[in-house]
Amino acid sequence: TPGRGGGSLILDSYLGYVLGTGVSLGVGQQWSGAGATVGLKCKVSTGPCATLIGNYSAIYNLPLTFEGTTGQGSVGVQIGAGEQGSSPVLRDSRIIGFDIGLDIQSNVVGKLDNVSIDGSKKIGIRIRNITNSDSGDWTWTGVKVDNDSADGHLVSYESGGGLKVLGFKGLGGAIGWHMNLPDNAK
Repeated sequence: TPGRGGGSLILDSYLGYVLGTGVSLGVGQQWSGAGATVGLKCKVSTGPCATLIGNYSAIYNLPLTFEGTTGQGSVGVQIGAGEQGSSPVLRDSRIIGFDIGLDIQSNVVGKLDNVSIDGSKKIGIRIRNITNSDSGDWTWTGVKVDNDSADGHLVSYESGGGLKVLGFKGLGGAIGWHMNLPDNAK
């Protein structure tokens, strides 16, 4: 429920669900696939399909597949929008066929765990801190990114914040890790 904290939504249909507009998961709200083999089919052609914003918001065990028109800025999951907070989590999930698979815009401590970004068109994972360029501390464990585009990036790192990577596999794309550090970043 928008504007309320907490709550879980379990999406366990074999056939999956269709999102025609972007959805935000607020403080403590969590989605779980719980055995869904298709998960969410996203027809959002501009902007994020799902946004994790606020403390302890999460998506677990849920595939998200783009089914709209590409080339207009589709984003699988956006994490944050410049806020301070803690612990958004994306775990045991696949993000398939978006222009940008994952756009991390948060100044928080967060985690990606066993995440696969498949068939991204432009950027697999974009990480940036849009409020304070030298904040945020992320841990990635078991992350895989593949890019279908000959001129795309697997990762665009545009942050001066901390990042610990434990197991990363990248396939395709023209650039593996594009480091574009903000001014005055260490």
